[in-house]
Amino acid sequence: MDVLDISKKILHEGPICDNCLGRQFAKLSTGLSNRERGQSLKLALVLEGDRIYKAEKDDSLLKELAPCSAFARKALGTESEDEQCWVCLDQFKKLDEWADEAVKALEGLEYSTFLVGTKVSGLLSENEEMLWAEAGTAYAEQLKTELNREVGKRIAEKVQKDVDFENPDITITLDLAKNKFDLQLRSVYILGRYRKLIRGIPQTRWPCRKCKGKGCERCNFTGKQYQESVDELIKGPVIEAFQAIDTAFHGSGREDIDALMMGSGRPFVVEAKSPVKRSTDLEKLMQNINEKAAGKVEVRELSFVGKDMIETLKSS
Repeated sequence: MDVLDISKKILHEGPICDNCLGRQFAKLSTGLSNRERGQSLKLALVLEGDRIYKAEKDDSLLKELAPCSAFARKALGTESEDEQCWVCLDQFKKLDEWADEAVKALEGLEYSTFLVGTKVSGLLSENEEMLWAEAGTAYAEQLKTELNREVGKRIAEKVQKDVDFENPDITITLDLAKNKFDLQLRSVYILGRYRKLIRGIPQTRWPCRKCKGKGCERCNFTGKQYQESVDELIKGPVIEAFQAIDTAFHGSGREDIDALMMGSGRPFVVEAKSPVKRSTDLEKLMQNINEKAAGKVEVRELSFVGKDMIETLKSS
């Protein structure tokens, strides 16, 4: 079955937009968008339909094309707008709207790279599976792949930032079922060494044994077994520096609560979660931590690292 025969089978299912028709042949002929592929296929079918109409007085192909082709409607002498695409439910009419809303949400955030992802609804998934049942999947790509690319291109043009498929600073996830999107801000990781100068504080936050962190009389409703930790003494200045929502502390090994950590100190990585800012003066951050934790904890040798350093630290 050739490309035009497959296209006719698809049209039997109902009106389809240029993007969804062209997407079934996305792996054919590089340098074209799916929209251009779809437009070209419809035009070829209109030419064939008009030939049959003029030669045989059979307008069935033109009538099948008419709900989604202005050229077919013109050949039939009718005027109307394209009907809703039965596959994507006109998602491709919302590309600029998605991009504009995302750009607005990105304002004020510090980032160099981003990536767009899409969650499709159950109905759209079913529609796509029906389409594949008719057209096959040999040359096709998924609806969400095209949406990711087309929305991503529009955002990149507006914000002048690069798309990163491996390790983006921000991931924008379109939720088609809920008609909203979420932003995921990749954590910032800082490697350093800490010295614990007093006894009686744990390395990390320790929930109250009795209430499991919920708060009770025993812990004075703080939810903590110990009111301070190395983790928490470092946490505040890091949250402030990166405007993060929280931190996570990853230490290289542990020491007893009543033990000191002197000498060159113990290596650690502090993770700033969902940071608004991704850069800061680490020398100033170090000074801020050491001032606020004076006499208790001291940090040194701060540097930016990747997430993989946590695994390196844990296995060393």
